[in-house]
Parts: sequence; structure tokens; C-alpha cells
Amino acid sequence: MKVSGVSVQVSGSSTKFNYNKHLLCLGALVAILSGLSRLGRYCQVELERQ
Repeated sequence: MKVSGVSVQVSGSSTKFNYNKHLLCLGALVAILSGLSRLGRYCQVELERQ
């Protein structure tokens, strides 16, 4: 079973799988937050320009 490039042994250690899942979720959350802040800054600049 492969989860986004990270090969995981489900029968081996479920804790490792959960840890990887949490890291992926955390990474996605950080990416979304940074994207939103960048978008907000861009909108602010566009509004000031008008």
C-alpha cells in the first residue's frame, strides 16, 4: 500500500502510518495557510493600487 510516495507496511506498524498521515495533513494545512496569506497580501496590494 502506497500513500503519496511513502511506502507503508500496514501490518507492520500502524503508528508509523498514522504519524505519516499526520505529517501529510500538517504539511497540507501549512501550505493552505501560506497560500491564503499570500492571496490576502496580493488582494491588499491590488486594492491599494486602485
